[in-house]
Amino acid sequence: MSDIITIYIQLMDEPAARPTEAINLGNGLYKILPTADYGTAEEIWEFPPNSVTRGEERQGITGKYILAVAKEQFDGAP
Repeated sequence: MSDIITIYIQLMDEPAARPTEAINLGNGLYKILPTADYGTAEEIWEFPPNSVTRGEERQGITGKYILAVAKEQFDGAP
């Protein structure tokens, strides 16, 4: 079973990232999960839901977090 984690997605229209959930696919890859309000908010995500991204660990003011940094191809499940 895959782990669901919190990952941060860069917003395209402002200098900020927003947390959302993703499935940890392993080897630094994450599948972004849809949210109930995606598309209704005024946010433009760098990577939309169902994208598979490479995540990198970053250090923030409140601790470490995973930031989605690149879209990736993934042929496995889920």
